[in-house]
Amino acid sequence: MALDPSVAQALGNVAGMCMLGAGLSMGLAAIGPGVGEGTLFGKTVEGIARQPELEGRLVGQAFVFFAIIEVLALFGFVVSMLLLFVFAQPALSTLNANAQLSAPAATAPATPH
Repeated sequence: MALDPSVAQALGNVAGMCMLGAGLSMGLAAIGPGVGEGTLFGKTVEGIARQPELEGRLVGQAFVFFAIIEVLALFGFVVSMLLLFVFAQPALSTLNANAQLSAPAATAPATPH
């Protein structure tokens, strides 16, 4: 049974928007932690330069906050994978199955005489 053309178009739009959203979520989720980590370690080095005796404490705190900042990028990655594999993949599978059902049967090529 072939899908109605409007349903097929809607499924294509859903798949396309999911892929676009996945790319944007991963790209934007990488910008924030990149800026945050750069600022964090820049200020850590600045603090160590001002008070070298606090180096151990500053580095320890920097790595704790580094882990917290990095989680934001992982959340973006999880969202992009959800968009790709939970939302876009079923739409693409349905469209692919519909295309295989509605495609004409392949005929054997004619043999030359």
